[in-house]
Amino acid sequence: MKRRTRINLIVLSSVFVLFMAAWFTGAIGLAVRKLVLPRLAPRKVGSSFMIYSFGQDQRFDHETRGIILMMNPDRAKEVLRGALPIASRYLPPGLFGDGFRGQCMWLPHGEKDSSMGMIPIWLVIDASVGYEPILKGRMPVDEVNKYLAEDMGNSLSSREEWVFGHYDLIYRITFEEMRILSDMGAEMGDNRRKLRIYADGKVRIKFDDDPISARTTAKVKELTAEIDLTFVPRDDKYALAYEAKVTELRLNVNNMLKWGDDKVAEKLRKSLEKSMNRKKNKERGMKLRIPEWAARDMIIDIQLYEVED
Repeated sequence: MKRRTRINLIVLSSVFVLFMAAWFTGAIGLAVRKLVLPRLAPRKVGSSFMIYSFGQDQRFDHETRGIILMMNPDRAKEVLRGALPIASRYLPPGLFGDGFRGQCMWLPHGEKDSSMGMIPIWLVIDASVGYEPILKGRMPVDEVNKYLAEDMGNSLSSREEWVFGHYDLIYRITFEEMRILSDMGAEMGDNRRKLRIYADGKVRIKFDDDPISARTTAKVKELTAEIDLTFVPRDDKYALAYEAKVTELRLNVNNMLKWGDDKVAEKLRKSLEKSMNRKKNKERGMKLRIPEWAARDMIIDIQLYEVED
């Protein structure tokens, strides 16, 4: 009996040692990632997200629509500890280690009707990424144009004086290409970021002075804008304040001399800047509550492109 007890103790001790070795080396976490997590998807999270898959070997480089968030394992652990302070203590090492992949679907407006449909999002943990997470995206620009048309409506306009009184210029801008880039997160401190926008496209211009009405179009040869973001502390979370500035806008208006191009471009620049800084848009940002653990120093590179027929 004593011998059997001793053997059982040796076996149990060996199993425990092997288990602890597998736990701390990440072998168990890797096994859970490969064998267990895939069985938990698809799974709905709230009204805006759907966890679609884990561990798929899909390559984002071949995708034409979607967002990829890349971060290194150490930063992923920090975010996880902030998001799940208690549960994260009991998760095995290696579960969200180098090579982890997850895919979600995001509906920007939740389950409400919107011109912008579900957007694929990939989460990739990669040891070659620096401390600052990298957010890259590619989207067809027509979806963004529809979304902006919903949001802006007729807000791009200016009221001008002329010999018969006043007239209204109403602009409808359609982007053909756009790129959104961020500064490096460390450049402006933890609570400030800057986005730079580069775009081109076309503008429909409507001259309206009842009963006189006329229309023309213009080519947007260059549009650049800067958005200064400030994360404002609010009860252990952050609200988002911003100030937008259109730094450059060059147009080529049909049937108009260059001095006219410059004049219309300046009026549109002011109107666009005013629309971007509308009070209701800024109030939306201040109503946001960004968790303290969320990565505010992401390096952003988003490309919007025109789909060829």
